[in-house]
Amino acid sequence: MRKPDTAMMAGESYCLHTFFSSLSCQRIRIAAHLKSIPLTMLYLDLRDDTKHISNDSSRSAAHVPTLIVTHSDGTSTAIRQAVDILEYFEERFPDTCPLLPSSASQSSRARALVRDFVNIIAVDVVEQQQQFPAGGSSNAVSNRASVTGHGFEEQHQRATVAFRRVLASYQQLLESARGADAKTCLYTVGDAITLADVCLVPAMKQAVAYGVDMAGLQHVARIYNHLKKLPAFTDFDWRKHATANRRL
Repeated sequence: MRKPDTAMMAGESYCLHTFFSSLSCQRIRIAAHLKSIPLTMLYLDLRDDTKHISNDSSRSAAHVPTLIVTHSDGTSTAIRQAVDILEYFEERFPDTCPLLPSSASQSSRARALVRDFVNIIAVDVVEQQQQFPAGGSSNAVSNRASVTGHGFEEQHQRATVAFRRVLASYQQLLESARGADAKTCLYTVGDAITLADVCLVPAMKQAVAYGVDMAGLQHVARIYNHLKKLPAFTDFDWRKHATANRRL
């Protein structure tokens, strides 16, 4: 078991305002699991932004994800962007499962490379945060169409094209950065999990659900197939949040 960071023993608490199928929120839950950061979840129903799926009576900013950090002196800090939350975790708890290369032999160039991969996923993937996950019920499909104003088939096609382009860019950078090693590597950068992997797995899982053509993406697929079996990458899955799912 990893030793708790001293900051987590100083009376701070962390509440994530989340929607169960949001890719951004999934990344944050993975990072929190890896760093042993205890998160309290405030589930929001994005079909009704006044509805909280939680016993917590606090009001949420109309944004998912939002991380509320309550400090030991009673003050709080709100962080409202997924990548900013991931960077905050890394800065606040650098010694607990580092997700950016930190050893003396790993230069700032490696950290910049990780951030490059993160941006390919986090910036270029158009998240469908007000939709149910692919593969839902016929009622979910109807709700999806009504929320977005587009038919399900059109929305599905747009998402499939977007994911394919993003993953192709990811693999292209992987091949450029790792050379021959891209054919065998099990992690995106180096030999350990980084923020790049934290962002990749939820996107790949959603792409698979959409039926994205993975031809030519064998290196990205290999990394995904390795990581998805690890506890941090299985516990984030929206299907694990059965209570929130049923109540939504």
